[in-house]
Amino acid sequence: MSILTDHSADAPAPEAGFDLLASREYVVPRANLLPPEIAERAALRRLVVGMVVAVVAAGGVIGAVYVSTESGRAPAQAALADAQAQHGVLAAQQAKLAPSQAAHQQVLAAKTSLQAAMGSEVLWSDQMNTLRSHLTVGVRLSSLTVKESAGAGSGSAAAVTLPAAPAGSAGSTAAAAATPTKAAANDVATATLTGVAISNYALAAWMKTLAALPGWEHIFLTGTTANSAHAGLVTYTITADLTTAVLSHRYTNGG
Repeated sequence: MSILTDHSADAPAPEAGFDLLASREYVVPRANLLPPEIAERAALRRLVVGMVVAVVAAGGVIGAVYVSTESGRAPAQAALADAQAQHGVLAAQQAKLAPSQAAHQQVLAAKTSLQAAMGSEVLWSDQMNTLRSHLTVGVRLSSLTVKESAGAGSGSAAAVTLPAAPAGSAGSTAAAAATPTKAAANDVATATLTGVAISNYALAAWMKTLAALPGWEHIFLTGTTANSAHAGLVTYTITADLTTAVLSHRYTNGG
């Protein structure tokens, strides 16, 4: 029998507590001896502190926005003040220019009235000078009678008498009645010319010259008579329509 006997089989089994400590999974129990009111007060204090911090932060944001708004409002107010001052200056200048504007309107009104009154003006002196300068050889113009067309004026006739024809001629007699013609839309007057020509050929050349003048159209020979005092002389009566091309336009179209 051996003195060294293995008693491991007879030794009692280790307690479970030792196994938990060995595995480090054992949790020491804790006991809260404080009253619950203290914990609630601490939580409330933390909530109040958080709310105060939030209010302070919001106040800071609002303050920053206000400062930014105020800093932008000052230039806007300055610009508004400048605009109002400029408006006042312009209003004062406009008030000073009011008489000039009234005078300008009166001038425009007078110009419009003048254009309406003189829009159908014909410078008959110029027309007479044109006829004299274009007289063909062997033709004398004794008289010119003008009658306005119905749409151009009152329709009254105006007579222009030239120096008398040579003695013995019939050029100074009244003109024969013109052949009625239908006035065109652009006709302003009808002219009746009387005079003396040395021959029918000279009279034909004179009518051709009249037809080439600006504003002279529908040249008609309405009557011829032989001159008893001078053999070969022909007394003529010619009618012609005058168109808008003979208007002077002195007071229209910027004239």
